[in-house]
This record gives sequence, C-alpha cells and structure tokens, in this order.
Amino acid sequence: MGDARNIYLPSEEKIFKDLCRRVKKCYWLNPEAKSKWNTGDSVIGRYTPYVSELAEVTNTASLIKYLCELQN
Repeated sequence: MGDARNIYLPSEEKIFKDLCRRVKKCYWLNPEAKSKWNTGDSVIGRYTPYVSELAEVTNTASLIKYLCELQN
C-alpha cells in the first residue's frame, strides 16, 4: 500500500518487478485519488505492469469494499 511517490528519486522498478515475480499475486492499494496518479513524483505507472491488481483505496469504507470484492 502506498502512493508510489518517490520524491524524484530512482523508482527502483527492477526491485519491485523481482518482488512481484516471487509471489503468487501482487496487489497495490493506492491511497491517492486516481486523478493524481502519474502526476508530479508519482511513479505508479512504472509499477503497474507488475501488479496483479491496482486499486484506489482512499478511506476505510473503500478498503472494506475492496476486500469484500476480493473475496468473491
């Protein structure tokens, strides 16, 4: 879980890619609104190809909704 903002440092995409390859599924829960993804120092687009699922989870209600949908 995270906003994928790197403060303009290297994205370390290779490390994330290797991590995702080692697990069955990789889920990224982003607490920012989708409209802010890939703006400024957000590098979520670099990680997206490696995740099984990417979701906007901005509050407790959206987290609960996501988890319930994931169970189905």
